[in-house]
Amino acid sequence: ESDSMEEDTLVYPLLQMGCYGIEQDEPVTENLLRQLDKDERLHLATGYFNLPTQYTNALLEARGSCRILAASPQANGFYRARGVAKHVPYMYMHFAHQFLKRVERHQRQERGRASSKFQYAEWRKEGWTFHAKGLWYYLPGDVLPALTLVGSSNYGYRSLSRDLEIQVAMVTSNPKLKAALHKEQEHLFGHGEALSLEDARTDPERQLNFPQWLATSLLKPHV
Repeated sequence: ESDSMEEDTLVYPLLQMGCYGIEQDEPVTENLLRQLDKDERLHLATGYFNLPTQYTNALLEARGSCRILAASPQANGFYRARGVAKHVPYMYMHFAHQFLKRVERHQRQERGRASSKFQYAEWRKEGWTFHAKGLWYYLPGDVLPALTLVGSSNYGYRSLSRDLEIQVAMVTSNPKLKAALHKEQEHLFGHGEALSLEDARTDPERQLNFPQWLATSLLKPHV
């Protein structure tokens, strides 16, 4: 290979195993969320939505646009499970509700000042479950992403502190690769149905009973 060949793609491996003090993925992800600037866009997908406080704070401090895609209760792998596991989809549904309330409160406080724009959507496809995960980052004026995170992380508390997670951060200027990443993102988000805070508040199927609420509050830092 010629030394003069120009590289168009860089791949950075990231490892996370918080219980052993290995924390490479967390600071990279947090900085990406926090540095999202005006006219920049970010798409984040996870099958199990439970953003840690530091990720939520980083997004609220950002000024760009963020779209989040997570599994609907019906697309959760534990939907219609037996025993205690049947409550898992409602737990993640409640985490989304809490996040939307936090976003609404922040935007009310920041009214009149530049702040992030959010859209939260649930992935739905009859008879399918949703386990996709990833992050796509778009620079100002670009219709194709310049950066993506690919790997095992669900961007939740468990991914930071309990599980072994391996990701790569890929930065590219390659037009074909950028187009492929964009197509992947559009395919996933194309099955998303926007969920507003009002939807979450008024849908009777999204209301937790007290035992569910208590269990969800206790388990949040562990899943």
